[in-house]
Amino acid sequence: MCVRSCKVLVLCCVMFVKKVSSNQHFVNSLSTLDKQFVSPKILHVLNQTRNQLSIVVLPKTPSASSEFLDLSSLHSSSIFISIYTMNFNVLTDVNTDSVLETEQTRNVVQSTVSTRRFTSSAETIIIPAQNAVFPQNFEHNGYFPNGNKNTFIFVGLEETVKGILTWRSVKKLRWKFGIVYRDRGKNLVTSGRELIFLNSDLLPSFNADKLSLSGLHFYTTAIRVDAYVAWDSNKAPFMGAFFNAVQAFSKLSNFTFSVNLPSGGLNKLSNGSWTGAIGDILYNNKDIILGFGQFYHRNHILDYSTLFGFIELKFYKAHAKVGTTDGALLKPYQPFVWFLIGMTFGLLVVVVYFETRQMSVEASFSFWVLYRSHLEQPVSLGNNSSNNLSFLLTLSLFYCMIIGTGFKSNLVSYLTIPDQEETPSTFEDLALRENYQPYFVTMKGTGIHYFKTSNASSVMTIRKRMIVTADKVKCLVKVISEPKTVCISWWHVSMSVIARNLTLHRSRSVFEISREPVFFMPTTLTFSKGFKFYKEFSSVVRSLRDAGFFSKWLQMLYDFETIRGLEYLHKKSGEMIQLLSSASKIEEQVKPFQFRNVAIAFSLLATGLFSSLLLFAYEKMNSRRLQTCWSTKLHTNEY
Repeated sequence: MCVRSCKVLVLCCVMFVKKVSSNQHFVNSLSTLDKQFVSPKILHVLNQTRNQLSIVVLPKTPSASSEFLDLSSLHSSSIFISIYTMNFNVLTDVNTDSVLETEQTRNVVQSTVSTRRFTSSAETIIIPAQNAVFPQNFEHNGYFPNGNKNTFIFVGLEETVKGILTWRSVKKLRWKFGIVYRDRGKNLVTSGRELIFLNSDLLPSFNADKLSLSGLHFYTTAIRVDAYVAWDSNKAPFMGAFFNAVQAFSKLSNFTFSVNLPSGGLNKLSNGSWTGAIGDILYNNKDIILGFGQFYHRNHILDYSTLFGFIELKFYKAHAKVGTTDGALLKPYQPFVWFLIGMTFGLLVVVVYFETRQMSVEASFSFWVLYRSHLEQPVSLGNNSSNNLSFLLTLSLFYCMIIGTGFKSNLVSYLTIPDQEETPSTFEDLALRENYQPYFVTMKGTGIHYFKTSNASSVMTIRKRMIVTADKVKCLVKVISEPKTVCISWWHVSMSVIARNLTLHRSRSVFEISREPVFFMPTTLTFSKGFKFYKEFSSVVRSLRDAGFFSKWLQMLYDFETIRGLEYLHKKSGEMIQLLSSASKIEEQVKPFQFRNVAIAFSLLATGLFSSLLLFAYEKMNSRRLQTCWSTKLHTNEY
């Protein structure tokens, strides 16, 4: 039975040390855990963290008895990062570093999928498989409480765990993993897949007790991302998700902090040193990075707090255009119907030709007489009429009326309700659309690393024609200024650029975003290894995340930047404003006929009417003059 504490979700562990009579006994709360079968170390960590389990590390010297399970460390950010749809070889002390730097970093996109579910109330249940006594027939008919939501971890010998993972009751579980002992090295396994084992020195440590932060001052650093820390015109921080989080925590715990925006990049230099925000942390110049993506490539030098949110790599595209295609004249009928119309026309021409070949007519007479009838034009047979020919043309007249009426009505429909442009909505679609030009906004970090190293077929296809740029504004402007162009960028990076420079109307953005990201990862507060106040900051981030402040503060920043951008854009004029105005227009699904659609018809009609009026006026005036002349002449002749 799952037991919740009054404040936070308590990790539930299952230790099977004696036979149970009910399936609900598979989940025991921490308070009812049989402590004689659990090492003091795990109890200490569980009592101190009191949050969702994320990473399990076996002791370096596993004993044959798994009831004394000793967890070297627990991490509260996300469960088993890098275990989703991966296929790693069993790691040894020799190849651990190479695998972490190659395969693991390429699969961050898949690994972080599993972290999403831990933003809600879910529990992780540990089951020591060697000592568990399952109810009778549990293999086939067993039931795990909340099996679609909770995560179940089976610990034991490899043969035992693999056997349990084949059970029918276990296969029904959505999230199930195994931790097995091996003679050489340790490895996480699931049914049909092998998962990476993480060494305990890669994980953050926990302090025994919470420390007071009152009266302290923390020196923080940031990367150049407004979504994390936004800066005003005086280069002072005033907004941003992580800035707001630390500011709220400082008021609660009575400490102060300052923020630095260093120069430098996010990667290690060729001489082995680090610059920028990472360098500030590594060389003890600063205490905390306000917002950073959790990336295993840097796990050996940094610690990450509880995840605060997710950052996503998507592409931006212009709104689909609505217009008439080149083949609109042929669309009223399907190709097969056009084939039948053509074949019928040809047969009628042949029949009319044989009917009129004895008459004194040209050979083309049979073609033109049917051509005019299909266009519903008058046809004159003259002296070439016959009963058979008149009957044939009468029948064809009804056929032509039906075909012509259907064509004209459908043609008007296709002209007034035109087709909407088909645009890619996913990266798979973008890879197939070879006529689209993708641009990529690089920050020289994880995103470009993923695109350069990923073996995914869609990413490899896009990579061949992708143009890399560091200019965020230029990349986004190309989307609305050049047809069939997309801009691949981190959402949290492009958000402020769009709001501040490319939003003319708050109710309508000039961009559409891809339906799914190609890659997303957790974003957290970041510390140097062994940071003294790790637990305190991690705890407040978790509380703010669960309360929904991450998305709220991002939306507040977007709204603020939009208002500030509108005030600036409304004072401007020029090509950019015209471009934004055109891109902001709503494309109507129905296109009623406008004057340009009927301009020729009205021009011809007006010309004819005007010419007729001139001729009529000339005739009237001329007739009166002639009448006057004749009257004068007749009057003269009388005398």
